[in-house]
Amino acid sequence: MTLSGLAGSAAAIAAGGATGDLIVIGSNVTNQTLTISNAAASNGTNRLVVLGLGQSGNFNVVNSGATLVVSSSISGTTAGLNKTGAGTVLLNSQYNSYVGTTTVSAGTLGGSGRVKDVEVKGGGTLAPGEMAIGTFSTSNLLMNAGSTLAIEINTSTATTDLLKVNGNVALDAGAILTLTDLGSNVALALGTTLTILDYGNTATWTGLFTLNGVVLADDSIFTMGANTFQISYDGYNGSINDITLTTVVPEPAPFAVLIMGGCFLWILSRRHRSVLALR
Repeated sequence: MTLSGLAGSAAAIAAGGATGDLIVIGSNVTNQTLTISNAAASNGTNRLVVLGLGQSGNFNVVNSGATLVVSSSISGTTAGLNKTGAGTVLLNSQYNSYVGTTTVSAGTLGGSGRVKDVEVKGGGTLAPGEMAIGTFSTSNLLMNAGSTLAIEINTSTATTDLLKVNGNVALDAGAILTLTDLGSNVALALGTTLTILDYGNTATWTGLFTLNGVVLADDSIFTMGANTFQISYDGYNGSINDITLTTVVPEPAPFAVLIMGGCFLWILSRRHRSVLALR
């Protein structure tokens, strides 16, 4: 289903009260995709979606199987945007001009577009690209406890989603990182570095990401399929403002360490017996 309009026309306008619903996809829509698009100029001047003056728009995608794709730019002088409902909203325009905060209160916000400040609340998910490798850009980012950053990696092409934050990042304790391989579980070359978050100014780490229930400390190592990664919160070797994943040699398993230790002791005992025999 496609909702479209002529250049410069408004297909949806927030109205009434402090908050207006721009788009509501009800529970009767199970696995459908609604697309809002128009033949906008390359500079984004022909906008399809307009937020009411001083009001915040609400994209409420109720069903978890439903997706709203907004390829047109969104304008609004003082308005923000709130993502609610269990479904997914993909913002794909690089020319969104509304100045308020984009808040992910529930469900998933993703796409390859650009917005200003983003706050992800507990239970909300921010997914750059979403269903394909892509880059999502913001001015500033706040991830609260219980919020999720969903990153897709393609090991077949050694590429990854990127969340690009041009300003500041604040990460609370209890924020979650999920990783999904869109490729064929290919073992990447050692030393391959994938940047998943690029921030321009400062970062406030009041907590660290958790992955599969385990806190990912800086420079900690974890295994994902055929690859073992080391995570860095300040760029590989601390050189740049990035969160990166770099492939490293897997740590020996505890059982393997025990076997190696046992072999070493056995060799020592054999040498000791040989010395005694010579005496």
